[in-house]
Amino acid sequence: MNKHFSLGLMITVISLLLHNFDMPVFFGLTVSLSLIGLMLAVRFLPFSYAVIVSAIINALIYFDGGMARFSILAFIHVVIIAWLYNREKKELFKWSFLTVLIVGIVYFLFTFFYLGYNDLRLLAYLSFLQHGILLILVALTLDLTTVYLPYFPYLRKSISYRKPILFGQVIFNVIVVVAIIPLMLVTSLKIYIKYNETIDYFVERSDDFDELVHTYIDQLDEIEVQRFLLGSTIERGYFNQSIEQFVADTNDKVYVFNDDQSIFTTSESAQDYRFLDQRMRQGNIIQLTAQDSIWIDSSPDPIRNWYNGHFINKVSFIDKEIHLIMPLVDQFIPFITEMILYYLLIMIVFFASFIFGLIADWILTKQLAQLNNLASELPLAMIKQKEIVVPKSRIIEFSQLANNIGIVGDRLKRMFLELDEKTEQLRKSEQTLYRVAHSDNLTGLPNRRSFYRDLEELIEERLNKFAILFIDFDQFKLVNDTYGHSSGDQLLIDISNRVRSFNQRYEGVYFYRLAGDEFIEVIRGASDTEVEQFGQSLLSVLAKPFSIKGEQVYISASIGISFYPAHGNTLDALLNAADQAMYELKNKGKNGLNFAPKRGDHS
Repeated sequence: MNKHFSLGLMITVISLLLHNFDMPVFFGLTVSLSLIGLMLAVRFLPFSYAVIVSAIINALIYFDGGMARFSILAFIHVVIIAWLYNREKKELFKWSFLTVLIVGIVYFLFTFFYLGYNDLRLLAYLSFLQHGILLILVALTLDLTTVYLPYFPYLRKSISYRKPILFGQVIFNVIVVVAIIPLMLVTSLKIYIKYNETIDYFVERSDDFDELVHTYIDQLDEIEVQRFLLGSTIERGYFNQSIEQFVADTNDKVYVFNDDQSIFTTSESAQDYRFLDQRMRQGNIIQLTAQDSIWIDSSPDPIRNWYNGHFINKVSFIDKEIHLIMPLVDQFIPFITEMILYYLLIMIVFFASFIFGLIADWILTKQLAQLNNLASELPLAMIKQKEIVVPKSRIIEFSQLANNIGIVGDRLKRMFLELDEKTEQLRKSEQTLYRVAHSDNLTGLPNRRSFYRDLEELIEERLNKFAILFIDFDQFKLVNDTYGHSSGDQLLIDISNRVRSFNQRYEGVYFYRLAGDEFIEVIRGASDTEVEQFGQSLLSVLAKPFSIKGEQVYISASIGISFYPAHGNTLDALLNAADQAMYELKNKGKNGLNFAPKRGDHS
């Protein structure tokens, strides 16, 4: 089999595999890694084979759901680069850069003057720049790899062919690398920070809206609240006025729903929710928090999807639920504009390094070697926060370049330090939020959310057996009525501490507080007899007196017990069985254990 055919087939497979692992950039936009395969075809195949392989790859990507614009532009790039590279046999980087630059200028002029300018066109320019920069970086990487890799100590014996290296080529490559790596790092960090700032904007606006709604409701007296709930035209009008003031001069929309999901009211600019809901059902939801999410469309064009996306905040109050829907485009377009400026800056640096590299082919100086060493040490200096020492030079151009690298290094050091601090703050905030969301505020026990999560995991694991003990205290309401709710809360704390201490003697026992005086014990892998013995021991522990305001108080507990899978294969079925068993015991006299009947047993 022809070696070029075999190599072309392998490159095609690699390209299709890389197409399924596109590199995320921000806001769901990606850069196609299939460009790596296309550049491999240019570098290692003759012109005709490279064109054929490129046509096959782009066609397969298009029929797999890719965009026609991307496939056409990628094919044009490959044809031009392959023709120039096979004709001149110079560095692949040079021809890739020139091709991206020329095609980019033609593409911009054609679309701008013939198709016109709009926000979607701006996003298309961004996509072109992303793919163009990746194409150049891949070409540079291939140049560096194929030229310098055979000279590595451990590869010299296995690679017989070594392309001669010209000193001018080394200088050219060093200048390009030194110029572009710091800027790429700065741009990547800027994208990360700007993305978080954009999300923070929507979150802060959502918080302001949440505060507006609750402030409005808090200002109403009981009569006004009742009128509001009954749909009073006056009260609803005042409420709508507050909403309109908030969304004024924006494209934000507000929908207020009753508890039956019917529309209570909307902002004036809001479209019919039926059409909006139908459209959103066809898209994708990215859940950020319990209240905040991002909706994006599901068309094949990710640019258009995010352009049409919305940030959604849900607020609940009284018996209503409010949806604040904010278009991403309001913040997305300014963000994209700034990113295009950074990408253009990268292209400018590419261009400057390209010209300067050609001139530097015949400039052989010691100062250039010092700059190369500085560039090599820059990443380590940023990571370890070491001082960046900029070498002096009698050549003003090299001196300026060294100073600029030092400035960029200092800025990156500060940015890395700030990023580490923000990461640590975010980690602590996440830990705090997790504890608040999954623990009971009064007793410190796992709460209902933790119980539902853990039980769903147990059911998914399909354990052979586990038991649920639904515990309810018989005289708890009397304690609240006699001694006050604060004493009742203290009693719940004392009960939790006592049961928690008791549970430490057993393995596979987990304790939760659902609400009020309702608690749950989950026992893994225990037999009916062992569960009964545990329950009797627990009743004995609870039977001991508790001290409330200097007085000894006795309480009892009614415990309903269900088993998985005997009483059900779902959480609701198991919980309902235990709950029913507990209430049957209360109706018969309270204080004890009661096993739920097995399914089908009505005796």
